Amino acid sequence: MQQTIIKSLAFPKTLIAENINLDLCAHGGYFNPDNSECSECHRQGECHWIFQNEEDSALKDKSMSELISALEYSISFVDLRVSREGHNYNNCQCDSCQWLRKAYKLFSKALLTYEN
Repeated sequence: MQQTIIKSLAFPKTLIAENINLDLCAHGGYFNPDNSECSECHRQGECHWIFQNEEDSALKDKSMSELISALEYSISFVDLRVSREGHNYNNCQCDSCQWLRKAYKLFSKALLTYEN
């Protein structure tokens, strides 16, 4: 399950990194919670998520609870994105909607397996 979640996070990592627009970030996307620019930035959530979940090797050391939280955040991000674009993720065949359907199932399964 851990490896499946880690693999699943690859798609939203790309979308979130694109959304941050690293060209406009004075820190190149490296979130620093002690920096006032980072703590006041409107991309703070996305940047912090990328910072915590960027490297697959670091993800392997995370607890299942942390991985489930990372998956939950990424689902929220992608869901908001497809909603803004007017997609019906139940029927749409774009990459985002297909990922979202799989991610919801994975999230439910992970919760049932590890939250009980």
